[in-house]
Amino acid sequence: GTHVSGILLEDNNVKLLPIRLGKVLGYQKNYDAITLAALRNARIVNMSFSLPDLNEDIKGIKDGIKDNPDILFVAAAGNASNKKNGKVRNIDTEPSYPASLSLPNLISVANVDSDGRLSDSSNIGPKGVDLAAVGEEVESYKLGGGKIKKSGTSMAAPKVSRVVSKMMKINPKLKPAKIREILCDTADMTKALEGKVRCGQLNETKALEFSRKSLFN
Repeated sequence: GTHVSGILLEDNNVKLLPIRLGKVLGYQKNYDAITLAALRNARIVNMSFSLPDLNEDIKGIKDGIKDNPDILFVAAAGNASNKKNGKVRNIDTEPSYPASLSLPNLISVANVDSDGRLSDSSNIGPKGVDLAAVGEEVESYKLGGGKIKKSGTSMAAPKVSRVVSKMMKINPKLKPAKIREILCDTADMTKALEGKVRCGQLNETKALEFSRKSLFN
């Protein structure tokens, strides 16, 4: 949580509300956590975790997302691939939750390095993974003080959440569907990502530019 929080706060003045989502909590606790976020006026929920099964935990999260259409949920695509062993996890055929939940207010995120190369561990999905963002060797804070570098889609997801929060500051009227549209339209589709993700790699500069333009549309 500390490392992800540091990524969210990088060059970004936002308020964070920690909520507990994920495995072994059961349907109701996961659903109630999202309800609490809504009651506290959260507009973005970053989900840097993945689970392999559509169990009661994920069902609670799914219903929470569906019942709060004005909140944008950003999910890590997962790290179940291992290219060195010839395994690539395509979440279109081998789901990873919550990233595989096909909902209009959810964005799923894969992991690339600083050169735009897809991480060996990152899950893919030409339909189910929306964007890629840099999640390799990301430096952020660690519990107890100091900094540490970590890699994974859990680091890529808050990169997207951070940009979304900036977009919302520029235009507070932006709704999840429009934000998804802007992020997809401004993403950079590269050869490395063709057939791997739906839209391409996050382009913060273009996304913020289009958010400003949306004020006049």
